[in-house]
Amino acid sequence: MKLFNNMEIDFRSIVERLTDSMVKSNLISDTNTGSVAKLMAESFAREMAVFYSVLENAHGAGYLETAGSTALENVVAVLGMKRAKGQLLKGKVTFSRSAPAPQDIDIPVGTKVTGPALNGNALPKLETVELSCIPAGKLSSEVTIQEIYDEQIPPCDSLSSGSLSILPRPIAGIEEVNNPEPVTRNGKPEDDEHLRSRAAAILRESQTCTIESIEAAIRGVGIETVKVMESPDGLNGSIEIHLEDPQLQKNPERERLIRDTIHKVKAAGIYIDLKFLRFLYCQPIITVTLIDNDMPEENFEQLTIKIKDDVSAFINGIDPGTPVSKAKFQGIVISNPAIEEIVNIDLKAVSIHYNSNGSEKLKWKKDGWQIDTLENATVNPDRWPVMVIRKWPLKALLNLTITVSQGSSKDQVSKKVRGLTKEYINSIITTKKLNSNELEDQIKEHIKLNFNELEDQLKEHILKLEPTWIVHQSDGRVEDFNKDHSVMLENGEQVIVENIDIIEAEGTDGVENGN
Repeated sequence: MKLFNNMEIDFRSIVERLTDSMVKSNLISDTNTGSVAKLMAESFAREMAVFYSVLENAHGAGYLETAGSTALENVVAVLGMKRAKGQLLKGKVTFSRSAPAPQDIDIPVGTKVTGPALNGNALPKLETVELSCIPAGKLSSEVTIQEIYDEQIPPCDSLSSGSLSILPRPIAGIEEVNNPEPVTRNGKPEDDEHLRSRAAAILRESQTCTIESIEAAIRGVGIETVKVMESPDGLNGSIEIHLEDPQLQKNPERERLIRDTIHKVKAAGIYIDLKFLRFLYCQPIITVTLIDNDMPEENFEQLTIKIKDDVSAFINGIDPGTPVSKAKFQGIVISNPAIEEIVNIDLKAVSIHYNSNGSEKLKWKKDGWQIDTLENATVNPDRWPVMVIRKWPLKALLNLTITVSQGSSKDQVSKKVRGLTKEYINSIITTKKLNSNELEDQIKEHIKLNFNELEDQLKEHILKLEPTWIVHQSDGRVEDFNKDHSVMLENGEQVIVENIDIIEAEGTDGVENGN
């Protein structure tokens, strides 16, 4: 806030106003440099400029936006704040999202960042010290952060990479925050700009008794999963809070800290029903076959990432108390155009409990199950990731011997035979497709291949076709064809023409070569 909003108070401006005024009043006529009138105007203007400057500085010292140095410390003292004297944690955090931002997503100065409790102790709070944003079309933005000075929080020398992952006040459009590198202490004292932005943030968050302030306060002590519901049973004056904190069973003092934190920000007379959620880590193991059996592994890895993301998003959106079955995942997977069949879905889920000595005790659920009302379904990609397994089709390698007339183009005949053989096999192999309401192994009927029929189709290109043997890759078994040139395929086998031996018949003068 400026005291002189519409008037320039620098030395030159004051001199110009004085000389113009005296000329208009006919007090002076000579305004040239060095004249007596000009020297007097400049002397007076200098004193006025100093006076105006002192007056404006004194006025600005009473406001957060304009105060500086000691004056700023006096202003923020009203909020119970002190300038940090140095040795503050300082580093960088990355705000990110999974899809490109549809528009600029602002990250205000003073945005709080913290992380899950370490050994039962809340981490120091940190905040951004510069205005930033995730630009439209981008996925992330790196911002400088600095520790908020708090005498009540036990100091720590540094924070390892990945320690900061919680936004006490979430920002719409930002899905994740993390520090890619360790946050270390800085020996410089807190500057005016950071102290001013920290005070402004405290003013913004000073309102209590709201759902948002209660949620922010709980997140501020290192709780990542918080949900605050006002009057859940339709009764005024009650608030139900669901939160998840892995440290509770290890450190009972955490519950007291949480309740004290809530008590400081809630309104008097409001009943708090505090319920502690437990994460239920879901792990679907999905086995599929592909439409393109020759898909390279790198392409399959990209397909796997897409399926895992879709399944994880579905799991994270499941409400407590909802039954979960294999059929719920079927539509997500089979909707991908690259998937031919869902061979099997194995559903597993695990929750973590703790023994009296603090060691983990895992409780597993299998097949179809229901999420309890105090369970929060999620995915742990490190310990129990969603798995997509590629089932390769069983292959049977077919070897053929064909006889052609002398002078025939062997390459063209071989190409023609391969094409017609593939068409013949595909025309007689029938597949019982997976029922949309069932999850069971793909079933293929036993198929009889009779190559006498194929020989009739090839008679204009060859003299004779004789299937010699077929190799079943499932067990390496080599099987000769029957006298009628037929063989039975195993369940699910895919026939591939491996080798064609071409023999020229003696005493022939040429036949069509398959052009």
